[in-house]
Amino acid sequence: MYVSVAARPTDVHQARVLTAEHYLACPDVFCVDPSLDWDTYHEDLMKRREWWFWWD
Repeated sequence: MYVSVAARPTDVHQARVLTAEHYLACPDVFCVDPSLDWDTYHEDLMKRREWWFWWD
């Protein structure tokens, strides 16, 4: 599922919390896409206009 992002996180703490929420909601994304790095995922969330989720 792709979602359009209307309001991206504006600070690092907010983005790190959102990273944890994404992982809790859909941990498979981190397994399916090896290019996703837990340590930098929050930076991607602050830049992207589209986020994707995947469930098995």
